[in-house]
Amino acid sequence: MKNEEILLSISAGKTQDIINQFQVHSHPDTRNYRYRDTDYITFRQSGGGAMNTVYTISKLILLHMNNWENQLVHTSNLKEIEKTRIKGYIVNRYPGMGFEKDLVYKFYLLDMYCPLPNKPHPLKNNAGGWIYSLEDLLQGGVVETINK
Repeated sequence: MKNEEILLSISAGKTQDIINQFQVHSHPDTRNYRYRDTDYITFRQSGGGAMNTVYTISKLILLHMNNWENQLVHTSNLKEIEKTRIKGYIVNRYPGMGFEKDLVYKFYLLDMYCPLPNKPHPLKNNAGGWIYSLEDLLQGGVVETINK
C-alpha cells in the first residue's frame, strides 16, 4: 500500500493528553521503535485502544535528552511556535515518563488531519506501533492491522 493509504497507530498510554495538547509525540530513537514511514499517525487510548484523531506528521526531529534545550534553540529548521510546542511537551512529560534517561528521542510534530468519531479500535490493544489502513479507520469499529 502507498504511504497515503496507511497510518501508524501507537499506544499512547499516559501521554495521550500531552500529545493532544501540544500536537507532539516522541519515543526513544532505538531499534525497538523503528516504525514504518507513514504520512499519518494516530494514538490508541488505554483500556481498549480506541483511536480518536488522525494526524499528519509535519516534521521529525532528533534531540539528545541530556542537552535538549540547547539543541532545540539552535535547530534552524523549526519555527518558534514549533519549538515552543516541543518544549511544552517535554516539560509536561518530563516527570517520570522516560526523559530522565540519557537517550536520543525522535520527536514528531503533528497537524490534525481528521477526527475519528466512530472510535475505531483493535480487537486486542497490544503495545507498540501498528500499521492500519486509513480507510478502515475512517469506517470505525474493530480494525485489523496491515502489519507492523
